[in-house]
Amino acid sequence: MHDGHQHGHAEICRGKCGGGFVALAEHFLEGNIPSEDFLWRQWEHFRPMGAPDWDPCVVVNQQYRPAPGGTDTFVLDDFQTNPDIAVSSSGGAVSGTVNFVAEGRLDDENSNFTTGPTFFNGFTEGAATDDTRGLVFDWDGSADVDLDFAVPAADKDVSHFSFLSFRACQVTRHALTTAALQDTTFLVELRDNAGHVGSANIGAWGGGIEEPYQRTGCGTGAAGWGNEFETIRVRLTDLQHDGSGLDLTDLASVTFRFGPSFSSPPFGRLGFDDLMFTGE
Repeated sequence: MHDGHQHGHAEICRGKCGGGFVALAEHFLEGNIPSEDFLWRQWEHFRPMGAPDWDPCVVVNQQYRPAPGGTDTFVLDDFQTNPDIAVSSSGGAVSGTVNFVAEGRLDDENSNFTTGPTFFNGFTEGAATDDTRGLVFDWDGSADVDLDFAVPAADKDVSHFSFLSFRACQVTRHALTTAALQDTTFLVELRDNAGHVGSANIGAWGGGIEEPYQRTGCGTGAAGWGNEFETIRVRLTDLQHDGSGLDLTDLASVTFRFGPSFSSPPFGRLGFDDLMFTGE
């Protein structure tokens, strides 16, 4: 269970992926750095030898988060403080043209996955006694939209970090999810205070945000099990290629872009959490 405060962890979800647990033990017990790749990289393009990738029933989503609060981590927004959607947990402004659905506890309010009036349908990251929080937003594909997190001036130098990291999931059984049962990809953009921009689509690193496992039960209606968070990590230097001129010592904002020009499919509803800068 992810409670928004626990120490660094990795989570290997549904699937026959024993090799992943070996990598987890090697990394956390032996300090093996290369094995960390098995804990966060997209399963679709990087997995242990012998993994049953021939089996279409195997679905693997991975979550990895270094311990927050250390010198090697800067949390831009984990939604644990400043409950106003317009203010991040680090104190920066949050804005955009996506449809902000809700910020709150990542817990299915009525304990079933039937789509209804609840904001957090299908979320199972917390229970009523937990305080794990996140954001739900969507876009309908009619236009290009964005979600922007301003970087506080005191934290604008991110040059000593290696990755931008966040967790996301598709929201099960929602009409904007079931309209296209596929991974969701979108654009990640960093902008410095001089206006230089570095960007890339998350599909460039293999895969995207996985569609919910298509199982029935736990409610009525369309197939789709719990929302399956997975971690996306973007190496910061990848966004400095092609002459972007991006200055990581003077960062102004992190922006996510969706819609016909930037995402596939062009519509969707996502859960979102743990936006941070991390070291190796």
